[in-house]
Amino acid sequence: MGQRFEVDAALSPMIRHVRWVTAEQAARAERYVRLPDGESELLVRVGGAGGDVTATVVGSRTMPLQKAPTQPVTTLLVRFRVAGAYPFFGVPMHELTDRLVPLGDLWSRALVSSLAGAPGPRQAAAALSRALHTRLEGPARYEPYAAPYVRRALRVAMAAPRLPTVRDLAALLGGSERHLRRAFAEVVGIAPKPMLRIVRFQRALRWARELAHVDWSALAQRAGYCDQAHLIDDFRELGGRTPTALVEGPRVRRRAR
Repeated sequence: MGQRFEVDAALSPMIRHVRWVTAEQAARAERYVRLPDGESELLVRVGGAGGDVTATVVGSRTMPLQKAPTQPVTTLLVRFRVAGAYPFFGVPMHELTDRLVPLGDLWSRALVSSLAGAPGPRQAAAALSRALHTRLEGPARYEPYAAPYVRRALRVAMAAPRLPTVRDLAALLGGSERHLRRAFAEVVGIAPKPMLRIVRFQRALRWARELAHVDWSALAQRAGYCDQAHLIDDFRELGGRTPTALVEGPRVRRRAR
């Protein structure tokens, strides 16, 4: 939903997309649940040409974020990739996990104010891009030494046909479990064990949605669950609904990926 903008080469490794959603489009949208996936967002709510902005960082989730219908406003939305948001906010990412944090708590007043007053979506997206570059290239950039280690760990885990345990992942990378936990907390905001659980959940949900008929027992085995009951428990906790409701029932609105 909404107008989508491409980001430049310097930002694309960290940002999945930028979208402009008008108040009218938001008013037509259904209620949705934001499911855990390790990604973070920045929401810039625009009060109109020349108006104020209200900006909020949505940290990575370990539980569903249920959004009740509210007064619709025009919003510029930035979706960061897993392990992509940390350079922009100046704090370890675990400080933002499962939280909605005003951008003014993380950025200077001048930088937040630079997002106001754009006459249209393209100008607003350009102003936001400039602000993101200021954070990325300036002295306020947060760059944990373990960031390359975490990105490598994520690549290894997501490429594996069956997800490794935290112990196996640490061994594959030549490090300790303790180091892996601290690195993930800083860079992703979620420890490796719950992050691997989220990856498994998202993988199973994607596979289920690709099937005309789901054999949940077979899917549980394929995804690496102990059994079907284990899968059901995970879907209820991470998705907030039963597996069948998530896949076949009235779909909650999901943010475009």
